[in-house]
Amino acid sequence: MVAGSICTLHAKGRFMRLFIALFFSLILSLPTLASEEKYSESDLLDRPLMERYILDELKSLRQDYQSLEKRMITEITDRELTVADKSLNYANVTVTYFFYIIAGVASLIAFVGWQSLREFKHNTKEMADKRLEKIAQEYEKKFVALERDLKRKTRIISENNKEIEKI
Repeated sequence: MVAGSICTLHAKGRFMRLFIALFFSLILSLPTLASEEKYSESDLLDRPLMERYILDELKSLRQDYQSLEKRMITEITDRELTVADKSLNYANVTVTYFFYIIAGVASLIAFVGWQSLREFKHNTKEMADKRLEKIAQEYEKKFVALERDLKRKTRIISENNKEIEKI
């Protein structure tokens, strides 16, 4: 009888331990069951690896766009510097040749003696002013066209940036 009651107590103790273990596991699992909400309607976005992949792709796109923007700015700046350098070189060569022509004409006038030095100076200055004004107008037109093109490209880059940010 004593042995039977010990077995019964032992079985009851095991049952009680099992019941307590189930009770605590249920209590501990309730917060995880309650907090398990779907991230979205699609099962695809509920996967952490897919979410990480999407975030990495967005980061990669953003970095690629920034790299492209940096290269475009560098390329545009290089082109602007090249155009400015060429225009200054052209202006320098033009003015040099212009003064060579003036020197040649002045020599002829000195030999022939058709005009006084004052009239020659006035006419030379007037011709130089007209020529420089014409050159300045030509380059101003070219720079306006270049600026318009750069603004258009900047607007396109900005629109692309906004579209990427929307994504």
